[in-house]
Amino acid sequence: MRSFISLTILLAACGGTQSRPEPAREFDPELSEACLAEDGFAPRHCVKEADGTWTTARPPGNLLLQGRKALAEGHYEAAVYTLTQALHQEDDCGKQYAVEQRGEAYYRLGRYTEAFRDFASVVSDGPENPFYATVGKWLDALAPHVDSGAMHVCRASYDPTAIPAEAP
Repeated sequence: MRSFISLTILLAACGGTQSRPEPAREFDPELSEACLAEDGFAPRHCVKEADGTWTTARPPGNLLLQGRKALAEGHYEAAVYTLTQALHQEDDCGKQYAVEQRGEAYYRLGRYTEAFRDFASVVSDGPENPFYATVGKWLDALAPHVDSGAMHVCRASYDPTAIPAEAP
């Protein structure tokens, strides 16, 4: 009886059971289509400045800035929430920033399917997305965690040689 009470107190103090990352799935047709562009690549929404930085047509909104800060400080749940809210307020370039950074926050939380969907949208945008050049490293990191068929389709759709010379 004493060990049962000790175990209960220990579990309560440690926060109970830890959530485990979701296992890789064998086939998910919806995920398999996430990387495919419907009508060619998206137009360029971000502008590259002379110093090499990408800018939005208008200054980033407060929610995007807060989401970026939460991500940088390791507050991943807050980053996901704030960046999702920012999607409703940002211009198209700001939305591309929010999606890529939300994908990173999902990855850090072990929510690999959601992360894959966000990074797949970068792939479907094509080389005109400012994050296209770096999405390959995220696909590599996600490979053990998502549907292998979806990853194969996404990898086939991703062409690192198509990255414009001015990519960040």
